[in-house]
Amino acid sequence: MKRGYRRVGSGLLVIAGVAFCAFLLSAPPPPPLSGRYGIARQPLALATREGTDATPIAELWYPIDPTAEEVAKAGFGLRGEPAGTMDFSSEQAFERTLALGDTKVRARARDASAVLDHLHDLNRQDGPFAGRLDLDRIGIWGFSLGGAAAAEAARSDPRIKAVANLDGWLFADAAIQGVAQPYLLMSDATPLPSRVELTAADPVVRYTALLNQGDYDRQIAGLKRHGGYLLTIDGTTHVSFADTATRSRLRQLTGRGLAASRALTIIAAYLRGFFETHLLAEPSILFGNTPPPFAEAHLQDWPGDAR
Repeated sequence: MKRGYRRVGSGLLVIAGVAFCAFLLSAPPPPPLSGRYGIARQPLALATREGTDATPIAELWYPIDPTAEEVAKAGFGLRGEPAGTMDFSSEQAFERTLALGDTKVRARARDASAVLDHLHDLNRQDGPFAGRLDLDRIGIWGFSLGGAAAAEAARSDPRIKAVANLDGWLFADAAIQGVAQPYLLMSDATPLPSRVELTAADPVVRYTALLNQGDYDRQIAGLKRHGGYLLTIDGTTHVSFADTATRSRLRQLTGRGLAASRALTIIAAYLRGFFETHLLAEPSILFGNTPPPFAEAHLQDWPGDAR
């Protein structure tokens, strides 16, 4: 950190995309730059230890099945991803889904690195961001497929120093090799598939179960190999890790599971603590030996070179 500057926490957040955690070296934050794929600023509930809100510096949106023209409008090296959705209806469809997941995740990882290139350019060039971004301590996180993209981007881009995966299956090389940087995997409370599900006659049930079990086995193998954390939060489902859960009318009416606001409070606290610990060398009590303040949160950790 440059002497004489006040740190303001900042980050890059996308639902089902990827997010960077960096630090502004001065305040107030620079004005937003808008665009569907471009750099934008949106509020995010990640408070700093000083009690001020962390301000995202950039946001990368992924329209559904974007056209080449839409991607080209970004103007800083994004190439987008192939169209297609996951299909578990047959063995052939399942194999295509796995291949598509690999391709999409590699594309998003390349885009994440392109955004990081752009942030470096903004930091060097004249303008509102010039000299104001601490890009030596970059963390990345993502939700769902974005979690896989975050892991893959960290695997391929050494500028990324820590990565958090919010309930995402791993694909591409990260699924095989794991993540060498400090790694936090957040998981919902859905139990692992049963033998009945793994051998179900219904292909959708069977192949979904096989992917869930296979991903769990690969994630644990990577954590054992490189070190890292697994955080499970009672009462959560996959959508609990997206801010859209706070607007779920069904959740409000049924009252099932952990309240969305409570889940997001826990998620934000652990994200903040993880990045404070591994980017700022300021150990968080959430990752120490003291009892956690959230009864719903269960943290497992594995030592490793990255730790």
